[in-house]
Amino acid sequence: MSSKLILFATFLICTVNSLPTRAQNKEIDSLKLVLSKMPDDTNKVNTLRLLFISSIDKLPANKALLIVFEQLALAKKIHFQKGEAKAYQLISVGYESEGNLPKALDASLNALKIFEKLNDQIGIGASYSNIGLVYKDENALNEALAYFKKSLEIYDKLNRPENIWRGEMNMGRTYEQLNKDSLALASYVQSLETCESLKGHQDLFRANSLFHIGSIYFDRRQYSISKGWLLKALNFGSRVPPDEFPNLSEIYVVLSKIYIAENQFNKGLEAALKGLELVKKVNYKSQQAENYLQIAKAYSALKNFNSAYNYQEKYIKLKDSIVNVANIGAIAKLQNNYKLEKQEQVNRNLLRDKKLAESLILLQKITIQRQYAVGGVIGLALLSFILLSAFYYTNFRIKKRDNELLNLQQQEILQQNHEITAQNEEILSQKENLAELNIAKNKLFSIISHDLRSPVSTLQQALAMFNNELLTNAEVENLSSELLQHVTATSTMLDNVLYWAKSQMEGIHLKKQLFDIKEIADANFLNFKNQAKDKKIDLVSRIDNTMNVFADKDTIDIVVRNLVSNAIKFCNPNDIITVSAYVKERFLYFSVADTGKGISTEVQKKLFSSEEFYSTFGTANEKGTGLGLNLCRDFVTMNGGTIWVESEPGLGSTFTFTVPLS
Repeated sequence: MSSKLILFATFLICTVNSLPTRAQNKEIDSLKLVLSKMPDDTNKVNTLRLLFISSIDKLPANKALLIVFEQLALAKKIHFQKGEAKAYQLISVGYESEGNLPKALDASLNALKIFEKLNDQIGIGASYSNIGLVYKDENALNEALAYFKKSLEIYDKLNRPENIWRGEMNMGRTYEQLNKDSLALASYVQSLETCESLKGHQDLFRANSLFHIGSIYFDRRQYSISKGWLLKALNFGSRVPPDEFPNLSEIYVVLSKIYIAENQFNKGLEAALKGLELVKKVNYKSQQAENYLQIAKAYSALKNFNSAYNYQEKYIKLKDSIVNVANIGAIAKLQNNYKLEKQEQVNRNLLRDKKLAESLILLQKITIQRQYAVGGVIGLALLSFILLSAFYYTNFRIKKRDNELLNLQQQEILQQNHEITAQNEEILSQKENLAELNIAKNKLFSIISHDLRSPVSTLQQALAMFNNELLTNAEVENLSSELLQHVTATSTMLDNVLYWAKSQMEGIHLKKQLFDIKEIADANFLNFKNQAKDKKIDLVSRIDNTMNVFADKDTIDIVVRNLVSNAIKFCNPNDIITVSAYVKERFLYFSVADTGKGISTEVQKKLFSSEEFYSTFGTANEKGTGLGLNLCRDFVTMNGGTIWVESEPGLGSTFTFTVPLS
């Protein structure tokens, strides 16, 4: 009997979700009847949970909460702890929809305690996410970010792509509220990459990620880039039912704004009208109002002011009628009180009017008997006054409407002027970026054509002499050590060029993790052992113990490699190079010190400059590109640290950088 009731309950829930609103309450009542016949067990707890999920957007929040309170009571009664925790999760949702955020937070914390007791990692991750959402609604954005990150850490370990995607989207929206659009953009891009791992609903998730990326670029007024992302979002979103992706109409609104900014007014109007057509299907009132406003702007841009005025009026009426969902209960109560007060006022007015009418009739009889002629004059005067008032009132309405249209037209002209100014600024910014990229391109070609070509040519000549047996064994042995130095230096130089070119053209994607920085120091000392030995330089490590840091391992390896390579380059025979590290607060301080030739104050100012690549010959005439320290600065900064140098000519140099511990 119980299994049949569960199957029937599930069928009813699916039916409720597909019925019109008037039929849904009846079906929910039928489902309650089925529940009343189920025994008090875990199946009934789970069915109550499904009933609440089905009812939360169809019933007032206080009534929907009664369902989940029943679920909580039953779960406690039968000692079903997981059902109890899930009930607290839904209670948090119900209170949040009411706008009661303190109670929503308290319910989420209760759920978290139970899931932690059960060691239910999925439940813990969901609780962290719910707590983050409550903090986000309370505008406690830093606390929200902390809980979203905790949730993501759990879902990463559990390999749950859909939950990871939701966490990345939540972080993106929170960063947007903090006005940190670069971090928001990074979160949305990461969510788009996560979509590749999803098994179902890929179109819906991709469309959401692409829409938010396009919106960031729109807010930056990078309209061309924004349009590309939004059109991709439109492609995926069009495959999803409108009620599952209400943002589809919003994409058309943003595209309309872009087309108008690009003076493609007809396209702007077409996009806005398409958005309105879609939003009416899902009855999304707040977005429908935005569509009305955008259509008014499009008509205004086309100088069709009558249509612009009509849609502006529709926008104002709809906007005024929209009620905040979080306050529906309070507003309904206020409306009810208002109706009662209004009815009482109407009754009082009717009674007063009745008494006044009786008095007027009596007065009229007396007046007609005594002053019939005067009454006729007064009536004529009143009629004249009414006609004049009607004339002036009509004239006033016409002038008022004309003034509103004129003001609307002036506002649109000002807006267009602002947008033209913004476009000019964007063009100037793009010109500057192109100039910088051109300088970078020339520098790259210079390095490839000279700094890399020269050592490769030397190696080619040596191999040709060896191949033609022009060298003795002793000469080959002596030359091989020198060639090894050239190849090592060229390899380091080539790595720097490639990483620098990649960072300039497509950006570096960090993969932060915990790792032992001592392993990187030891590996680099081993790589440079022969080069240091040939210059008679001692390499000393004062890092004795494991020292874990949280950063991208490859980029930190490049930083250490460049600092050790530079130290060898500018040391003389019998000099010493020492690496050391210590922890202070939340960072590890890593230093590469040498007793070499040192650096003047003037040159120190050039070392980390982004405007030039400073390079000079080493103590053995080693060449460089000037890219190494620039890469060090960029990679250390990207990993959340800083880098600096302390040096005096003749006394050696110490390069230090910091890395976060976690």
